[in-house]
Amino acid sequence: PQSLNNVYFDGQPCEKVIAVFDSAKTLHHLDPPDLDTRPEIYLHKFKQEAHEALRDLLANIEGKFMLSYNESTDIRKLYKGFKIHSTGPIHYSGNNKRPTARMKTELLIRNF
Repeated sequence: PQSLNNVYFDGQPCEKVIAVFDSAKTLHHLDPPDLDTRPEIYLHKFKQEAHEALRDLLANIEGKFMLSYNESTDIRKLYKGFKIHSTGPIHYSGNNKRPTARMKTELLIRNF
C-alpha cells in the first residue's frame, strides 16, 4: 500500500489553496458544484461566472489539475482545449435512503 505522505486535503476555496500550493510538482483535484443543478444541494453558491473564473485560473497554473463535473455539453464547451474523459455510469451512494441507486456519468477534465 502507498502512503499519503505529502498529500494535503483542504476545504478552503480553491483560489486560496492554489495560490499557496501551486508548483510544477502539484496535482490539484477539484470537485466544484455541478453546473445547472439545484442550488440548495450545495453549501456554497457557484454561478456561471464562478465556473468561468475557475477555468481561467486552472488554465494558468504551474501544476497539474484534475477536475470532476457532471456530464454537460456546457461544461464540455467551457473546458474545450483541455483533456476531457467521460466515466460512464457511476453508482452514487451519497443518499442511502433512496429506494434505488443513483447512477450518473461524470466528466474528468485535466491539463496533463
